[in-house]
Amino acid sequence: VERLKERDIEVRSHEAAHAHAAGANTIAKKVEVEIGPDGKPYAKSGETVISVKADISEPEQALAEAQQLRQAVHAADTPSTVDLSSEKLASEIENKALKKAVEIKLPGSASPEDDHVNTLA
Repeated sequence: VERLKERDIEVRSHEAAHAHAAGANTIAKKVEVEIGPDGKPYAKSGETVISVKADISEPEQALAEAQQLRQAVHAADTPSTVDLSSEKLASEIENKALKKAVEIKLPGSASPEDDHVNTLA
């Protein structure tokens, strides 16, 4: 039971850190539980779903949202592989936003708005 309690605290803390860093962009925080031998539920895994509306036509806002996503990824002590894939998405958003910022300074074609939903585990 002690091991289950430790894992429960670890999972809940990990997901709470993501949700706190993501702020209003947190859509859902979920935990999967198992029933211990004492009949109590213990978290064994979890995920935090974060929405990032990266409107590339507004590069400064998209960059801020990408930075917030990256902060949410690294808010947990040990980012999972799923977390790190969300960081890759943050980098992609940043690259698109920077490219758009250059296009705005040097007129170019318009980029469509991108919506992204990310799950951090």
